[in-house]
Amino acid sequence: MLALSSKTTIHAATDSDGDGYSDTVEQFIGTNPNAACSSTTTPNDEAVDAWPPDFNDDKTVDLLDGNVLRNLFNSHTGDGVYQKRYDLNADGAIDLLDAQAIRVPYGTTCSGTTTPTPPPSPPPAPTPAPSTPPGGWAFEETFDGAPASPQAYASSRFDMVVGGNDADAIVDGQTILSDPPLVETYGTIQGGHGSDCGAPIGTSANNHAISVDFDPQGFQTNTRPQLAYICNNHLMTTLKSGYAVASLMPRQLFDWSGRTGTIQFDTNVYAFQRSWWDVWVVPEDDMLLEMVDHNEGGAGEQFPERGVRFSFQAAVPRVGVFDNYGLVQEWKNWQGFNQAFPSDPAINDPKTRRTFKLHLSQTGFGFEVQKDDGTFWTFSGSFDQPLPFTRGEIRIEHHVYNPTKDGIFDDPWSQYTYHWDNIRFDGPVVPARRAFEAPPSYITAPGAPLDTPSSTVTINVSSTNQPRLIGHLVASAGMLDPANTTHWAQVQVNGGPWIDVKLRKPIPTDTGERFWSTIDTPLPGIVTGQNRLVFRYNSRPADATWQWDGFHLKDLEIQTEDRAIIAAAPALPGGTSAVMSADTYGCALQAAALPPDDGASLIRIS
Repeated sequence: MLALSSKTTIHAATDSDGDGYSDTVEQFIGTNPNAACSSTTTPNDEAVDAWPPDFNDDKTVDLLDGNVLRNLFNSHTGDGVYQKRYDLNADGAIDLLDAQAIRVPYGTTCSGTTTPTPPPSPPPAPTPAPSTPPGGWAFEETFDGAPASPQAYASSRFDMVVGGNDADAIVDGQTILSDPPLVETYGTIQGGHGSDCGAPIGTSANNHAISVDFDPQGFQTNTRPQLAYICNNHLMTTLKSGYAVASLMPRQLFDWSGRTGTIQFDTNVYAFQRSWWDVWVVPEDDMLLEMVDHNEGGAGEQFPERGVRFSFQAAVPRVGVFDNYGLVQEWKNWQGFNQAFPSDPAINDPKTRRTFKLHLSQTGFGFEVQKDDGTFWTFSGSFDQPLPFTRGEIRIEHHVYNPTKDGIFDDPWSQYTYHWDNIRFDGPVVPARRAFEAPPSYITAPGAPLDTPSSTVTINVSSTNQPRLIGHLVASAGMLDPANTTHWAQVQVNGGPWIDVKLRKPIPTDTGERFWSTIDTPLPGIVTGQNRLVFRYNSRPADATWQWDGFHLKDLEIQTEDRAIIAAAPALPGGTSAVMSADTYGCALQAAALPPDDGASLIRIS
């Protein structure tokens, strides 16, 4: 494994003024990377500070500087308090790491200035890469289709998971106070594109109204399918919640062994602090069903055991490496795309999609964003140590965190909608991801100790080769057993013996991340065809009278090693193979004629 670092690091090549702060950090916080000390001892008389910890430019780091940092302690980007000038390690938060950074020079005075070192010549402007790699795409989805109204997306090519912290993963439709109201009825989300698939034109009347069902089972069958929908030959994801995540995961694995692999897609560069995307690459056995970076009420777990994450929050490219369930390295550009190219029309128009290229090898990464002229803005770096894995699952996550809390800017363009197209990646066509999904389900297993079974769920499979149960579980605080050492929850297969349910992340945490947890349990007793699963759960501790009994389950799958069957799953033209009728969802799904279900028509929007 990679060595676990105690802090996030920002990697840069040069420190031109030799003051111990890299040029990249100084550019981020706004100090002069070519001057190590202020020109005078008069406080606050210079437009640009020189020495990063000397906040009042008087050549001395003392109590005055410490008090400034103390007043901003525990602030972070987007909270209205944070100021990046005082973020000495440029990681988006003012915390103990910054206090440690100022403690080193505390009580010292700098002298003189450093003769600027000429910066290196800028690299030549990049030329657009070929649209198709020489070996072709190992996976490609173009979301073709121009329906008369928004069409809920269901496909055997992607797994979809939705989670939120509002009423057991129900995405809310809170009323927004504005003139006119952007969401007029509680329980409605306004997604991008109108009811006739017309482009958003700046009024809520032309946004797609998605009705939110507040019953947990109703949410799974009625609301969730509408949160990813097709209009005008591309896909949209729409979320609106205190914190919510919608993710798409291709059924194909990504392999970059011995080469640099490329993940590519088109989406808008119109970006905010409160609505952003992450693209994770995680080994198949380490993937969690929902991953959230900040403990701000997010509904899922935080980090997988191993993985790489590409992020684009507030239009800032960021890449992180994770090991032993923690962030060990991180690189982020010192400015956002909208700061680098303020005149680019795409930064104010969500209808305009640009190509993103994410490059990954064992030794480094690249992050490219297409500019208005067709060339690419590039951010890249090298890992401190080679990645210990070369194959993984890809998860594209759309995050929102109170997306309208800071107000809607300009016209209501539905700032909580992302527009996606041409999701693809290169490399060898390796075996498909394991999965046979359950029908749409939201299962409640009461307590009463380990003797009251849940409602049943049936899953149809065509393989019994090393079956595993994968899913999402939520229970009262403190009642999970990450170490998997007690009979805290159990499942029964086809009337057989009770089997202990295990968590994929087998470590205790104190971060409040255990709202929904990923389960991963070997499942003996599976037969070809229909399988009946029942769950039960121990009651709450006697002294925890404030807690509720039981647990809830969703996103259930039985995964097997017969990947050839999964790879042969039928897909209709455009990848929009709906496997449920319109009546099942209560929304407009395009009817689709599928062959008899042999366990390979995978997705049921579970």
